[in-house]
Amino acid sequence: MLGQSRRSRTEADLGAGLDIPQHLPPEPPDPLKHAVASVGGQAALARQLGVSRQAVQHWKTAPVRHVLRIEELTGVSRHDLRPDVYPREC
Repeated sequence: MLGQSRRSRTEADLGAGLDIPQHLPPEPPDPLKHAVASVGGQAALARQLGVSRQAVQHWKTAPVRHVLRIEELTGVSRHDLRPDVYPREC
């Protein structure tokens, strides 16, 4: 009982006087996640690229060697998948 009271007071004290937003803004869309979803998942994309599902699972960004094929398969722009390699022209 004593431990619960302390924890509750501590949690209340931490938020006291702070204006904490109830809802965080949505994260920007992830082009790679969108590409994966558009072909039916990691395994489907992996099969079409000739790599393992585990390889796709570990990607933080699309590997440059696969970007053009992913664009062809999914319709997700190379400019969105890898803006560092394929910047949009001004």
